Amino acid sequence: MIGLAAIITLIKYVTKNEKQKKRKSPETKGVPDIPGLYKFSKAEIDSAINHGGKKKCLGRGSAGLVYKGVLPSGQLVAIKQIYKSNTSDSFTREIEGLSRVRHPNLVCLFGCCIEDGEQYLVYEYCPHGNLAHHLLRTSFLVFLFLLLETSFILLMTVRMCREGHCPNVGGPSENPEGMRVGS
Repeated sequence: MIGLAAIITLIKYVTKNEKQKKRKSPETKGVPDIPGLYKFSKAEIDSAINHGGKKKCLGRGSAGLVYKGVLPSGQLVAIKQIYKSNTSDSFTREIEGLSRVRHPNLVCLFGCCIEDGEQYLVYEYCPHGNLAHHLLRTSFLVFLFLLLETSFILLMTVRMCREGHCPNVGGPSENPEGMRVGS
């Protein structure tokens, strides 16, 4: 009899928890429960993006548009609005992956929102641009420096050869005896 009461209690407990999971608010539906990841509402996202009556787009990528936002605390954030063509499965994987990574050289994922069929990721804001911009700018400057250095070396070599400081390599010798065609 005690065993039967324990089983009934267990079944009621499990079904009660399942009902509570189904009643989750729309903004948390489909978002994994990850410690430290804030689940924003659509109203909070809209308020952050339209702070001061302006909507500032920072850029566009393959996954969506990125806007500059301001949280109620005054903290600047970057809010990525994911294109509706992306699957929610990839969105969930991205949230799980980014929430595990913490490094001073990587932007931090603060939170996310899934509501009314729209998906958002909220990142820390980087005021000095993105990594690609810095890498491409640096790469171009390095390329330009190497090009100038190579051109200078080539120019100096040609100049020295004109002044007679270079040996003849592969060309006819100035000494006619050096051009023997046989013994």
